[in-house]
Amino acid sequence: MLPIWKPVLSDDITRKSFRNLMMIVWASWFFRADEQFKSATSSAMTRSNGQFNSIGLPIPVKIIGGVLDAMNEARVNAIQNVFSSISVTTSAFIRGTYGCCFECRSIMVGALQLEQHASGFLSLQPKSPYHKIPYIGVVNKMQAFKSPTWSDNKALPSKPKQKDSSPHECGHSSFASIFSHLNSSIQGLEVVKFVVPVTTTLKRKQTDK
Repeated sequence: MLPIWKPVLSDDITRKSFRNLMMIVWASWFFRADEQFKSATSSAMTRSNGQFNSIGLPIPVKIIGGVLDAMNEARVNAIQNVFSSISVTTSAFIRGTYGCCFECRSIMVGALQLEQHASGFLSLQPKSPYHKIPYIGVVNKMQAFKSPTWSDNKALPSKPKQKDSSPHECGHSSFASIFSHLNSSIQGLEVVKFVVPVTTTLKRKQTDK
């Protein structure tokens, strides 16, 4: 590895500008630096608000194209999975898979709709390739969804004339718990999957002759 690239690849990737981050993706791929490549692609896919391109760097598309395609696909799939979790959660409450009673399911579905509206998800109706929508932004908004609070207000078995006004705390009454499985970042790519075998390169050169 050229000495000039060592400090670049060893710096804190999370503090890099997006252009510099993409330069690290290229450099770490070129030098087969797997750890840096995985970290850089993860950070880029997590932060990007659109599809990837060579950002004007003098890199032949046939060389870096496979990497960019894989990053675009991974980013889109990750965002799709996040939005799908909202639909799956809504369906689970409607079907009765989530929620302990009618009131619980009704309140949670209504709250979920309100939080989607407040986050702009309903009005945007985001679609692939999710232009101007970074993965980390979507996850942060979902993990900040406000969960409703209410009291069960049910009659106590031992005292029918008195009611229990303790807060409702079933396993599906917290959005933080429901969406806790969401990762704060997209898993980075492995550089070995984008290394062109030497034998393949030699064959191409011989064919060109």
